[in-house]
Amino acid sequence: MTQHHHDGPYLSDTFNELFAKGREEGREEEREEGREEGREEGRQALVSGIVSVLRSRGLSLLPHQTEQLEACLDLALLQRWLTRAVTIEDPTRLLDA
Repeated sequence: MTQHHHDGPYLSDTFNELFAKGREEGREEEREEGREEGREEGRQALVSGIVSVLRSRGLSLLPHQTEQLEACLDLALLQRWLTRAVTIEDPTRLLDA
């Protein structure tokens, strides 16, 4: 078995391979967590933007619509709702298909 020097004692090839694999898996998990956090921040920004646009126009949603808006996880749908919030006359129709 070949021995490699890895920041200290001599370690086996198997250990070095497992160590490298574990480090890469950890990095991938961190990247995925970062992507998920970014999506959630984007989702929250869209929800906040919709509410802000409606308020600036003197409009508001009904309580059940606010719950529906806040529960939505579809970023494309939230973006469509934000675009509609700018021009819609009847806010109760904002979340209609």
